[in-house]
Amino acid sequence: MMNLLKSISRRDGEGEKIHAPALGFVLQIKLSDEECGGSTFIAEEVTAPKGEILPHIHHRATEFFYCLQGHYEFKLGDNKVLLSSGGIAVAPAGTLHSYRNLEDSPGHLLRGFSPGAGMHAFLRKVAALAQGGGDSLQVEALNSAAEGIHSEFFPVK
Repeated sequence: MMNLLKSISRRDGEGEKIHAPALGFVLQIKLSDEECGGSTFIAEEVTAPKGEILPHIHHRATEFFYCLQGHYEFKLGDNKVLLSSGGIAVAPAGTLHSYRNLEDSPGHLLRGFSPGAGMHAFLRKVAALAQGGGDSLQVEALNSAAEGIHSEFFPVK
């Protein structure tokens, strides 16, 4: 079988940064779906103190979260999971999930998607929307940006 991917390495601090303060995080891209034919997307996230990510579903992608630093609460379907450094949470495709940083200081996660097709472009769209000002993005704007990645966002209940 022929391998169409090239070798990729990134050191600490390397990789494109995507600022999405309206969503409560900054991402540093470690492996873009654009670099690997859409198979994977991996980014290091710095989550704002007490930052919360809206409930959402990825219909075609599994998302994983590896906690590098801090304390998080994840909602994965009907389950709540507390995660701290060294812990991992996985939201299989089709699972409603959200999370929040429980700390008064920034938290750090490694996030990944498989497949990752379209994720980098989606995050760039979200960052551009966030440049318009305001502290949060409306669910409708996120869903419009997410059409190409087969994902849906929902308001916090």
